[in-house]
Order: sequence, then structure tokens, then C-alpha cells
Amino acid sequence: MGIIYKVTYKIDPNEIYIGQTVLSMEERRRQHERNPNVWQLSDESFDKILLKKGLDNWKWEIIKKDIKTKEELDRAEISNIRFYGEKGYMLLNIIHNTNKSRIKNKTNYGAVKAWDTNNTKAHRARYITGKIKPIKNLTKDINYKTIVELRDKEKISTPIINKICKTGEPHPKTGNQYAFLDLENNPILNDGHTKSYPILQLIEMLDIKTGEKYRVNLFEATSIAKCNLGELTKMKIFNMGGKRDDLTCNGYLFFSLNENGERIETGKHKKKLKRATLNRADIYIWLWNQEKTKWEFLNKVVGYQLASEFVANRFRTQKSSIYSSKIIEIIKGKRKHLKGYSFTITSEAPNIKPLRKLQPVIWLNSKNGQQIYFDNAKIAAEELGLESQYIIECCNGKKNMTGGCRFAWSNKKKEPIYTEQHENYLRKKIGLGMSVYWVEGEQTFQSIAELKRHLDNLCANNDNRVPYAPKVEKLSKIAKGEISGLLGKGDNKFKITLKMIR
Repeated sequence: MGIIYKVTYKIDPNEIYIGQTVLSMEERRRQHERNPNVWQLSDESFDKILLKKGLDNWKWEIIKKDIKTKEELDRAEISNIRFYGEKGYMLLNIIHNTNKSRIKNKTNYGAVKAWDTNNTKAHRARYITGKIKPIKNLTKDINYKTIVELRDKEKISTPIINKICKTGEPHPKTGNQYAFLDLENNPILNDGHTKSYPILQLIEMLDIKTGEKYRVNLFEATSIAKCNLGELTKMKIFNMGGKRDDLTCNGYLFFSLNENGERIETGKHKKKLKRATLNRADIYIWLWNQEKTKWEFLNKVVGYQLASEFVANRFRTQKSSIYSSKIIEIIKGKRKHLKGYSFTITSEAPNIKPLRKLQPVIWLNSKNGQQIYFDNAKIAAEELGLESQYIIECCNGKKNMTGGCRFAWSNKKKEPIYTEQHENYLRKKIGLGMSVYWVEGEQTFQSIAELKRHLDNLCANNDNRVPYAPKVEKLSKIAKGEISGLLGKGDNKFKITLKMIR
């Protein structure tokens, strides 16, 4: 199966070439464009004309296909050549231009391949035809012989290379600018190369741990901070449409610059700088000895972050960051101590002598429905197998419960001190937020709804204590004392005694 194809010169459509092949149109075109012996041919050969006039300046098309035999293929080619010749077209087929010498240029180039970089004529031809495109990385002042070389070394796709070289825009990830080179290795620049891009503006960044400063553009900053460009362009301080108030990213503090190249410091920047100074300073850690009524030196670390990690290990907690702000407040004198620990930036002991009060707590929803009193949160934690800090959070109204238990501080009369969170917990809809103790069953339930489900299970198992399970609304009224717990009639009479627990 063969085809007859026509190649038309776009600039002068009167110039055409007629050919035949049993290959695909794409493969035959590739053979013409990459003929290894092209420089040994005469100037009138079609393959050489292709190179001279530019490979991109030709239109390739099939004019007849599905030809079965070689004889039919030859006849079809001759027929089409005669047809276009009679129409007045200039045929580039050498065999049909008898007035031209077939081998006018007898210089022998030793069949040097057209793609050999040592062949200067081949290099020029490849440049003219677009097969090679020397490129310069304008930002780093690096020359590349071809697109492929740049693609492989800097890992940039070919379409993006073509686009950023033509437009002059910086690379969207690195910020580098590129340009094609002419035959004299001069960059081909346009307006896009000289345009000012906001993402290339200079900023200042500070390493919070070491105090080291950098004056770089946003792209270079992403490389140093190991973050995405979006993390920086979203910051309001860079005036690039960002909506976030963040000033830091991955341990670096960022500043925009004014017209004089001086960094702009906001009030928030100054606070961050003070913190950064503290994070590089020596921090002395002290523990209050209640028996000796004095501060005892424990350790010296560099920076409040290490100090918070030290305390977290002492308290056996994983999140050390929760203590950082409290340690800074102690150093600034805004806080007395942190659970008996104090911190200074000098070797002198703190002047403040804290009195650690161990406030009693009450377990609100114990298993027997009674409120159980403990001397302090630490004792309650040891007896119930819980964490003391979570019990304190429950008492302070920061949590509703821990380990299924609810707690509140106790006053001198051993009565629970309820916070707003405790009250809000009780205001929830029926069936939720009301722990209840069922006297007959000697069980505590976290809610009326949970009690209702338990009674339903008892009824399903024919438990004699509960002939039927009342509705949630009725159980709620019994727990609040609004109605009696005597239910049923005749032989189905039974009693449900409930005690509501806050």
C-alpha cells in the first residue's frame, strides 16, 4: 500500500515537490528532513532545499493513497508530476528539471551527518531550520547548546522552555529567565525580558534560630526556606494580593523592602524579633522547692523552644509548643511560674516566690451517682488512672470530660464550682449533656439517650425490672424530679429512680 504526497513551500506556493512512498507520511517526512548525506547532494536536491528554506516553511499533504502495486505507484507519481507541471507549478524534483546539473556542487564532505556538531554548515542549517536552539539562562549566566541540554540539566519541559524564552517571563518555579541565542551567541530579548515582575522583587529573610540574614527574591527565598512560592505570595506584607497575616515560614521571618532598600518592620515583626532573640539566648530553668521555700537550679538550655521541650518531658506531654508562650511571659515578668517552674536569662534565681495551691476537685459523674471529693487533681488522676492536666482543663471549663469523667473545682464547703462551660453542657437538648445514675440498676450513663438504649436492650431480653422502656422525654422528667418514677399498671408496675449528675 503506497501513497503520493505533495510538499508545498508556504512562502511561494508555486514551488512544490511530488513524491511517492510505501511508508507513512510522517516517516517519509522524517527521512527527508534528517537525510545523513544531505551535504553530499547538489544544491538542487529537495532535501537540501528543505534545510536552506527552513523545515517549518513547508506544507505536507497526501494527494493519493491506497495504491497497491509498485507499478501503479510509479504511474501515479508521473501522472501527478505531469499534471502539476502543465498547471505551471515549479517542480523541485531534480529528475524533471533537465536544465539543472544534478551534481553541481562536487565538494565532498565525506558524507558527514547533518546532525554532527563538528560540521559548521550542518550547525548553521540546524539553527536556521529550528532543529537546534541555543539558550541562555539569563539569571545564572549559563549557556546551553540546545533545548534538550537545558531540559535534561534543569529538568524543565520543552513546551515551558519555548514559552518562557519567547515571552521573557520568569520560570514559574525557579524564577530564572531565559532567552534564545542568535548565531553570534547574543540573547534574543523582547519587552518581556525587561519587564519588572513582582515575584522577582527583593525581600529580606531572617533565620530565626541563627540570626542569619538573606537579601533574595521570592523564588530564591522558597529555595532557602524549602517552601512553595504560594506560601510567600499569600502573605499580605508582599502586596501581591495575599490575604494571610503570616510573617514566618519554616523557621524564617520575612520582611518586604521600601524604596531605599530598607526592611519594613511592623509591630508584629518586632514581637517576632524579640522572640527570635529569646530563642538564641541562654535560658536558666528553676524549680520551686516547697519544703525549703527556695528556687533550685535545674538546667541551662539555648532558647525558649528547648526550655519548653525540657518542661514537656518533665510533664510527660508530647506537645512542647503549648508551653513556649508561657515561658516567654515568665521571662518578661508577665507570669509568675509554670507549675512550679520558672525561667530566667541570667544565672540569678527568680525574685518571685510562688505559693503552689493544690485546689481540691470533685468527680461529678462517679459510678455510684455520687460526687466524689479529691484533695487535688494529681490525687484524682492517680486514683482514676487519668492525666492531671486534663482533669484541670475540665475544672477550668476547657473540656467537658476526660476518660468519660467530668470534674469541677471545689469550694470550702466541698461544693462544685461550675464554669460557663459546665452550664452550657447542661443546656443541651434532651438526651444529651445530662449524665444520670440509675439506682435500681446501680449504673451511671453519660446521657438520657444512653440510658434509653440500655433499657431497650433489657426489654428485648425480657428483664423483669423493666417491663417496657419509657420515652426519652419521660426519663428526662423523672431525672429532673418533675414526675414520679412509678410506672406501669397492674402486674406491670415498676419503679425507675434516677439521679441527674452535672
